[in-house]
Amino acid sequence: MNTQLPAEIAALRNSHTRLSALVSNLDGDGVRAPSYASEWSIAQVLSHLGSQAEIAGLALTAGLAGGLAGADSPDGTAGAAPEREEMEPIWAAWNARTPEAQVTDSLEGTAHLLTRLEGLSPEQADVFRVTMFLGEVDLATYIRLQLAEYATHTWDVAVMLDPAATIAADAIEPMLSQVAVFMGFVHPPAGEPFQVRVTTTDPARDYVLSMADKVSLAEHDDAGGDVDGAIELPAEAFVRLFYGRLDLDHTPPVRESGTRGLADLRQVFPGF
Repeated sequence: MNTQLPAEIAALRNSHTRLSALVSNLDGDGVRAPSYASEWSIAQVLSHLGSQAEIAGLALTAGLAGGLAGADSPDGTAGAAPEREEMEPIWAAWNARTPEAQVTDSLEGTAHLLTRLEGLSPEQADVFRVTMFLGEVDLATYIRLQLAEYATHTWDVAVMLDPAATIAADAIEPMLSQVAVFMGFVHPPAGEPFQVRVTTTDPARDYVLSMADKVSLAEHDDAGGDVDGAIELPAEAFVRLFYGRLDLDHTPPVRESGTRGLADLRQVFPGF
């Protein structure tokens, strides 16, 4: 088993524990109150996470079955995650719940998924393969996808109760590893190409973020070329920037230089 997996599953468990605590004392009005996700209430955020846990459970089953079937094959095989037509009834069922049920059922559903993940054997973890929107992924990538989703939306709730809230520290490094992969799904901005050097702390990273015919993120030493600006900020803030959650009211101290910076990047990453 990948030695990082237990820590990343624990980070997902910790985000679930945090979210459970955040909503535990909310009454009916509280769960109907707005979340940071502009179109969703707090209950709707949990509804989204509940449907994601249900869909992720189906993908987990498929990935385990596919991996075991291909364990003796040189090329292996992968299970298939649910397609959109399979997901739509799940979304509809969650949307039909009351806000109170969305909250309680979501927490229970994610707890069930976590119990399954925590119970995987090293052999199951090693053979797991599932085809998702990124293509065929292993268990480490699958878990990071769940963690990124859960930790980000937990922040969507936390920040409405505490404006100084941040994404959980134990989620940041796994989320950083996925950001470069997700860059390929970002639409490049119109206008002249530009590059921004991004230096982070906690953990320390040194990137170049390029805006050209596509958006890409590379290690600074590998990127080459001149940059048009530079930003130094906590890694947690960089993760929130990518997810469209680094507005002016929720930005920690940042150092900027050059002609391109956060104002430009906020336009590239509007969030969801």
